[in-house]
Amino acid sequence: MNRATQLALNRINQRFYASIAGQWSDKRKHAWPGFARALAAVGGDPRRVLDVGCGDGRFAAFLAEQSAGERSYLGIDSSEALLAHAAQRALPPSYRFEQHDFVEAPLALEGARFQLIALFGVLHHVPGSAQRAALVRALAELLEPGGHLVLTVWRLDEDPRFAARDIAFAEYNRSAAEPLDQSQLEPGDHLLRWDDQAATPRYCHFPDTEELYQLVAHSGLEERERFRADGHLNRMNEYVVLRAH
Repeated sequence: MNRATQLALNRINQRFYASIAGQWSDKRKHAWPGFARALAAVGGDPRRVLDVGCGDGRFAAFLAEQSAGERSYLGIDSSEALLAHAAQRALPPSYRFEQHDFVEAPLALEGARFQLIALFGVLHHVPGSAQRAALVRALAELLEPGGHLVLTVWRLDEDPRFAARDIAFAEYNRSAAEPLDQSQLEPGDHLLRWDDQAATPRYCHFPDTEELYQLVAHSGLEERERFRADGHLNRMNEYVVLRAH
């Protein structure tokens, strides 16, 4: 996928979250069930946490409920609207949020090291297999020895409701102000409707088994655990727990 298509797809998601942030946050106030299992898999109480794609701070709120001890938490997201909701949460002063679009530009966190890096509900919004791999590899380099990166892969494509939400790229292009070059799209790329059929769509990518295998292999990390959780069937997200040597 070329850079122009990556940025065009990212702009679709920027528009989506700018328009839907309030509804999004209202419907997602509770922690994912998989958070607790993921935290147990990494040792239960990491002190230095990076939350990439933190959205409205749902994982931050979950962490704050788990321990009264001092924790350094940094949440990063591209959406100013979602971060405004995160800022309204009652969190310890050591929890902070920053706006940065890591599709548009790499994260600049030189010298920082973390015991836990969370990449929850993010990868499906990163356009291009090379950019997804580069993001995972860059995050792996921010881990302390023995630290963990936990990522999720959204498995909505296995849900019967998926077909009703899918928008053909050709259909989108017919009325788009910025049509997409369909020759640059990759297998697993989709545009999805929100609850409101007229709402701005969002770009999502659903990797197959081989792509996920390659993503983990190129991370340079050791896979420690993999499980499914969340959603009405408790299978909507696939969690992959990776550990630095």
